[in-house]
Amino acid sequence: DQDLFRRVYVPYRVAAPGDDTPEAREDMARMVIERMMIASAAWDSIDSSAAVQFMEQLQNEALRTRYLEDVVERRMVPLSNAEKEEAYQRSLRRVRIVQWSATHKDSLESRMGILAQTSNPDSVFLDGAEELGWLDAIDLDENVEEAVYALQRGQRTDIVQSTMGWHVIMLLEDEQTIHLDAAHRANNWENVVFRAQYRRSSETVRSYLTELLAEIPFVTSTDGLSQLSRWLDEYPELIDRPERPLPVSVSADDVVVAYVDSVPIHISTVLARVGFIPTPLWQGDLRQLVQMIARDIIIEQRARATGLDRAPSVLHAHRLAAFEVPYRVAREAFNNGSFPAARALGDPSALATFEYGTSIFGFNSPFHQYFLPKDYNPNEIDYFQALYDACCS
Repeated sequence: DQDLFRRVYVPYRVAAPGDDTPEAREDMARMVIERMMIASAAWDSIDSSAAVQFMEQLQNEALRTRYLEDVVERRMVPLSNAEKEEAYQRSLRRVRIVQWSATHKDSLESRMGILAQTSNPDSVFLDGAEELGWLDAIDLDENVEEAVYALQRGQRTDIVQSTMGWHVIMLLEDEQTIHLDAAHRANNWENVVFRAQYRRSSETVRSYLTELLAEIPFVTSTDGLSQLSRWLDEYPELIDRPERPLPVSVSADDVVVAYVDSVPIHISTVLARVGFIPTPLWQGDLRQLVQMIARDIIIEQRARATGLDRAPSVLHAHRLAAFEVPYRVAREAFNNGSFPAARALGDPSALATFEYGTSIFGFNSPFHQYFLPKDYNPNEIDYFQALYDACCS
């Protein structure tokens, strides 16, 4: 319906390149319609347990987001005019930087230890550094920006963490931008203030989550962590592909991995949720991973206790998951060759090389041809105009 289409289209259009045109809305409407049709046709053929598992986690994610929005509203201290001005002045500085980076902190610490023993550390650092080029403040992760903007030319940061891993960064050059045009300055000011407010809200959330973790009575099982490690080694795709079904055998080996206030967390719970925890946030530390999952479960419980499971954004997530999840589970099964249609229509090893957006999953692809009705013709759908009109406000 119109509300669902609006909720799908507007966030997409804000983030995607290109203009908002009738053609863009028609393309999105076609995509939504086709995914709904495929979801309905595929439901009886897919692993329903994988779909239900994935659907629950998407809904839980929406519930946590809604709860944390309330946390920000209650706790966030508004930006002062001086803080807005400071953020704006910082945005005028462009920097040219190089870095050493690693996924794990200890790896970078080892490299830096070796570097400290060389006779010319700066030269050795530059020889092995990755050139990042000229960047604006908006291009940098918050922690990285704070460290870089404290540097003078030729200086290096300490080891800093970003959402991508760990870094040591050297400042090569910097320059100031001057906005002589009042309209340009006003537009830049608005963007900078928005970003600074977003950062302040992120800081508020992080502070709350730190407090929450500190108050949780949390105990891990050494044997449980060991077995969890074995499962993740055997099924690494669960880490970044939450639409994959859990291994059937986990139900027979579903040991407790931790206790939160004496309530057990089983391996199956961790495996169902690990795909929703960004890997750089736990960096292979399974205790930290399980603690973050425990934190999420508590947030969901608190959100339900305050009635947020009936909030419009959460109900929308339910509706969106109802067609998006079966579609993605079917697509994943088709891609990895476990779906019968994949074996019938082509070599699974060839299908497994797809990248999203290529012809394998585009309209008229084997995937769509298998699920969509034989008489389906998107050019005959007559309600694009109604969907278009619904988004005009």
